[in-house]
Amino acid sequence: MYAINLLAKGSFHLVYPAACAHSASATAHLRPSRPSPEFGSCICTVRSIPARSMLDDGTESCPHHGESSCRRKALIGALAAVFVILVIALILWFVLRPHKPSFVLQDATVYGFNVGTYPYLLNVTFQVTVVCRNPNARLGIYYDKLVAYASYRDQQITLRTAIPPSYQGHKEVDVWSPFLFGYSVPIAPYNAAALSQDQGNGMVLVMIKLVGRLRWRVGRITTGGYHIVVKCPAFITLGSRSKGTAVGGSAVKYQMMQNCVVNV
Repeated sequence: MYAINLLAKGSFHLVYPAACAHSASATAHLRPSRPSPEFGSCICTVRSIPARSMLDDGTESCPHHGESSCRRKALIGALAAVFVILVIALILWFVLRPHKPSFVLQDATVYGFNVGTYPYLLNVTFQVTVVCRNPNARLGIYYDKLVAYASYRDQQITLRTAIPPSYQGHKEVDVWSPFLFGYSVPIAPYNAAALSQDQGNGMVLVMIKLVGRLRWRVGRITTGGYHIVVKCPAFITLGSRSKGTAVGGSAVKYQMMQNCVVNV
């Protein structure tokens, strides 16, 4: 007779005649135990092995293989989705082909442009008219934190004037006319000498700059912000070489129609 006693921790006792002890010891998963007084036999403990199991063909399998396979498939699926999104974005970019906006300095009105002797303080007042055009047929443009100021030989000579945030639709044109002020602006000695020489020659080159951020919009999708820098050269003629038109008082208006350099 055989008797089976179930035990905890994944094992059980198999009770059978004592003669079985020799054959049990030869079995890989059976371990002889103490003899049983009730049955006059020995008890063998059969241990379960949860980590590995034997397949029908005698090979071993690991239960973790299924989990690893699922993780591998999930990773491959995620990479494929990212690849598809990148391809779609690249195709849209080439199809839409966004072009940076174009800027033209239309005119500049000079209300004052005076520089004193040492310590070389400059007083200047401008009003400039800048025309901005969106050349894209499918893309709109948002302008954020845009400011305008004037510089002379890479030195800022006016305060920054903020241009209100705006949206520019397809092929639309906007016109901005900010005032630029500079009161008692200290000028570097070498710039003061160059400015005095330019005034003597009857022409001063002032750079009108616009700096800010823009965002592209296609349909309901809006991109992140891009830094934009616009540089518009303004040639101010003075004295007998002046080509400006008096517009009241000491103000002189200069027609420019000067293309600007745009970097995005």
